[in-house]
Amino acid sequence: MNFILNSIYSFFVLNVSVTSANSLWFILLCLLIAFAYSFLFYRKDRQFFETKKWKIYMLSAFRFVTVFFISFLLISPMLKYISDSVEKPILVFAQDNSESIISNSDSLSIKNEYVKELEDKLFQKLSSDFEIVKYTFGEKLAQSDSFLFAEKQTNMSEMLEEISVRYENRNLGAVILASDGIYNKGKNPIYSTSDLNSAIYTIALGDTSIKKDAFISEVKANKIAFTGNTFPIRIELLANKLKGKETEVTITNNGKRLFTKSVKILENNYIETIDAELLAEKKGLQQFQISVRAVDGEKNLKNNTKTIIVDVLDNKQKILILANSPHPDLGAIRSVLDNQQNYETTIEFVGNIKANVKAFDLIILHQLPSFQNKIPDILSQVKKENRPTLFILGAQTDILALNSFTSEMDLRVNQHKNSFEESSAFVNQQFKLFETSKPLAKFIENSAPLLTHFADYELSAQSEVFLYQKMKGIATQKPLILFVKSADETQKAAFIMGEGIWRWRLTDFKQNETHELFSEFMGKVIQYLALKVKKERFIVKTERIFTENQHVKFQAQVYNQSYEAVSGAKVSLQIKDSADRVYEYTFNQPETENDKTYNLNAGLLPIGEYSFTAKAELEKEVFKYSDKFLIASLDVETANLQANHKILYQLAQQNSGKLFYMSQLDALAQEISQNNKIKPIYHSEEKLLSFINFKWIFFLILILLTVEWFLRKFYGSFM
Repeated sequence: MNFILNSIYSFFVLNVSVTSANSLWFILLCLLIAFAYSFLFYRKDRQFFETKKWKIYMLSAFRFVTVFFISFLLISPMLKYISDSVEKPILVFAQDNSESIISNSDSLSIKNEYVKELEDKLFQKLSSDFEIVKYTFGEKLAQSDSFLFAEKQTNMSEMLEEISVRYENRNLGAVILASDGIYNKGKNPIYSTSDLNSAIYTIALGDTSIKKDAFISEVKANKIAFTGNTFPIRIELLANKLKGKETEVTITNNGKRLFTKSVKILENNYIETIDAELLAEKKGLQQFQISVRAVDGEKNLKNNTKTIIVDVLDNKQKILILANSPHPDLGAIRSVLDNQQNYETTIEFVGNIKANVKAFDLIILHQLPSFQNKIPDILSQVKKENRPTLFILGAQTDILALNSFTSEMDLRVNQHKNSFEESSAFVNQQFKLFETSKPLAKFIENSAPLLTHFADYELSAQSEVFLYQKMKGIATQKPLILFVKSADETQKAAFIMGEGIWRWRLTDFKQNETHELFSEFMGKVIQYLALKVKKERFIVKTERIFTENQHVKFQAQVYNQSYEAVSGAKVSLQIKDSADRVYEYTFNQPETENDKTYNLNAGLLPIGEYSFTAKAELEKEVFKYSDKFLIASLDVETANLQANHKILYQLAQQNSGKLFYMSQLDALAQEISQNNKIKPIYHSEEKLLSFINFKWIFFLILILLTVEWFLRKFYGSFM
């Protein structure tokens, strides 16, 4: 009954009309059919000769309404109406969930009082007018209303960019950011809000006061060293409010003291850089503890020690960069190699070459072979010695000479009229030779275009495309960077199909004020090529060093007797920690027929040293592979506990918001409620609703037929 009343109300009060897929003139026909049916049915019915006429008229009316509704439904009638809805403004609450939030003196009030007051003084007051969405952030953004304050890193810029993407074209009213302002990953967050079209209100947590503290703010060391060589370590020591005090910096390895220096603190805000040279004595993963002795009055002792891990190797790999002529690309590539101690780099120009290809583990050919220097002897030697090669093509490259070298790899570049075009890059999501992080992929796709040949490409089945070309914003299937192998897998090469890679290094510095992403990109390409692949039938790949917030991942491949990668093997892994506890895992089978890689994600593991043994069972054969890895602590959150409220103030000011403190949650709720720029959005939408969906019509017809049948029986009919 309520539905019928609501329908009648909607029809007369709201903007509602009746329409149909057929002409509405058919309604007259429905009325005519219903009248004729009821009139003829009861006109000369002998059963009702002695029945009063008003009773016959009533039965006839029941039949009329029933037939009308049934015939009316046959013309597919619909209600057309305007549906109004209100979209509340969205209020995003982002809570800094990192360790530094509860590492200050106000940690108890944050854990106990602050979380409760958020609910009572903020969320409850705003919930009626806003759609509140709660997030936590540290290294990553996560939708959650549970605050654990256990994240090991804080990336505030990525959090703001992610919110901007998620709520694009939504009614985002405001963002409330609760943090101590300390970030230790990503770029400065004040440069990350250009696409966030909403106000930002900040809740300042933590303590901005400077306390007595002597701590190691940063340690710089190479990740790789070589046995018998010395390697440098640079330590940055900071001391606050400890003028006149003395302390001591030490470096130890497995309890053995390797370096000691006494430090006299000369100022209340004191900085000293300490350089040390250590001898790499033992091969393998070596942990070095850098410690500063505690001084009386220090409040925070967590930042007095840092641990670094150095992978000590037996020998270096030699790389030859051979170029047709000077070019900025050469300097960009060398800048990456010079920062890697496991590489020894030589640059020569083809007109004055003195090096012997045999002496090098990797050859980088820049715009070679060229029209002036086809280098047949060098290419022949590269092929004979099976040296991995990186070709960087450019305007000087002789494509015909290059095709002669790559014919055994089934790679061919079909150039059109010696013309060129600018090509940007986008990442092939199916690429499996090495992992590409999201920041790296974003950097690559936002970098300047390379100058490439206007050409088509013929690729072999063994080609692995890392980056595709995008021209004038249109994605193509033309490779920009790819890796190939010869049919017998003895020769591997990579091709960068354009010159101008030096611009990517400049882009990295412009966007991030570092060269880290460019170094990561170039390092992965070179590392894959320089890796000496043993002819083994079971290969396991993993990192040697993980931090405590990284998932421990493994990749494996199994080969048959013809050295063809196969699926269907049973691959397992056993990890043992320093206390001889054993963890058992099974690798996932390859996901596709073309991808023969077995994958395993062992998740997060506690800090420490681990050994592992992987086992593959293929038919009746069993293969094993053993190695070690380390989980290192990540203590950046406790290194600096002085809150940075200035950055929170700047974020709020440049985004039409205000900064509030933990005790001002009531004022924050009032400020947001009174912000006239934050408004709901009213939507009007024309909708069609078929009458066949009205259940009450069915029940009405059923009731009419039932009542009519009962009255016919009661008044004397036996039909």
